[in-house]
Amino acid sequence: MKRIREKRLDGIVVLSPKGNLTGGDETDELRDALKGLVDPQTSCVVINFAETEFITSMALGVLIAAHASFTQRGQRISLCNLDKRIWNLLVITRLSLTFDVYETEEKAIAGCGAGRVGPPPA
Repeated sequence: MKRIREKRLDGIVVLSPKGNLTGGDETDELRDALKGLVDPQTSCVVINFAETEFITSMALGVLIAAHASFTQRGQRISLCNLDKRIWNLLVITRLSLTFDVYETEEKAIAGCGAGRVGPPPA
């Protein structure tokens, strides 16, 4: 069962995981989806967490590895629609200073060239 939706828009890929990322098959699916975006035509990847309320340290590791890989290739990775628990995890781990975080998918897509870090809406 596919739990990651993918949308492509002029060099931007939006991945939307459905359900929590608890370190099982769903986390492997996200890792595989991110590894599949080595395409030089992809300048920015947005991960939309609108349908995800919780991630484990394994999923966080997938995001960190993807960020390092994308940055090395001159690509960007942004996160959007974070649940308060996911945002708090990023703050506690200080990864809120590493990732570009947006309130909405639209803002993340628009910001793929600019970059901004900020908390989710209250």
